[in-house]
Amino acid sequence: MRVEDKRQKTINEGKLFISNLDGDVYVLGTNLYGLSLANWLKNTGFKIKGFINDFYQEELFSGYKVFRSNENFKDDSIINCIVEGRAFEAFLNIEKMKPQSQVSYFSLKSAFKDQLPEVQFLDNTESIIDDLDSYTRLYDLLQDDISKNHFEAITNFRLNRDISFLKDFIFNIGGQYFEDFLTLKDNPTFLDGGGYDGYTSILFSKIYPNYNEIFYFEPSLNSYNISQKNLQNLENIHLIQKGLWNYPTTLTFNSSLGSASKISNHGVIFIETTTIDNIGASKIDLIKLDIEGAEKQALIGAKETILRDRPKLAVCVYHNQEDFIEIPKLILGIRNDYKVFLRHYTQGVFETVMYFI
Repeated sequence: MRVEDKRQKTINEGKLFISNLDGDVYVLGTNLYGLSLANWLKNTGFKIKGFINDFYQEELFSGYKVFRSNENFKDDSIINCIVEGRAFEAFLNIEKMKPQSQVSYFSLKSAFKDQLPEVQFLDNTESIIDDLDSYTRLYDLLQDDISKNHFEAITNFRLNRDISFLKDFIFNIGGQYFEDFLTLKDNPTFLDGGGYDGYTSILFSKIYPNYNEIFYFEPSLNSYNISQKNLQNLENIHLIQKGLWNYPTTLTFNSSLGSASKISNHGVIFIETTTIDNIGASKIDLIKLDIEGAEKQALIGAKETILRDRPKLAVCVYHNQEDFIEIPKLILGIRNDYKVFLRHYTQGVFETVMYFI
């Protein structure tokens, strides 16, 4: 496995961009990162012309004018603040606008670390260098070349914050969890951990129309209510408004983050949690977990189920850097007869799934 430490190069790109700014600055990305950056630059004395977004319907975004990408930017500079799903596609789109210069939010965050907010789910990525032997062992364990290529690219991106490592990915979140190597026997039972709006359970029911049961977990009341409506036509589905954890308890929850709502010490509401081992299923064939950083705890609470049923597992590992190493160590410590695959489904931080087959 080849890991390149290009962090200083990323820092230098951010500093050089700022030192050479002499015209109008535009921000691509009407999100909290773009807004924080625009405010920081404005307070630093630079002229922020506005935001670029072809789909935003309002004329202003938090007081800044919104422009379309077909305008003339040849004497201007553009900052790419698309970080979650289509960062490299956004880079290519900016190239077509032919600005004087462009840079990514990742570069500016690296260069001005204490002045801009960290991108969600990228804490502690410097640990990759400190634990490189573990990353190499996992790389060697992965079962196919696609897994190895995805793992190497996403590890380099997360370490260096260099979006060029994302250039070979496509945005394909509709394809996750049901890869060709993940096939189930007749009448399978599915556990959908972190159901959000029900899409994954609906897809499961279409792929396996003769399924036995679905156990559906969604702790956010708003998402749970949406799920009830979306899933009302599915039979033998158990909708459970609880979070998954390593023991039953009550925890604080931040429900203001949409699909990224999560267990948090800063939460303002309380949720009940349970364990996978406690739900009373006679057999589980597939467990999917996208629960915003609680995956490891949920898997600890699934130990007996994993030992008994050997369910196939599709686990999101991008929420915590340590999960890339700790989750396979945990699962293979319970059973050592799994084969491990990995896929990344965006051109950004989100949607890296590790499979145990």
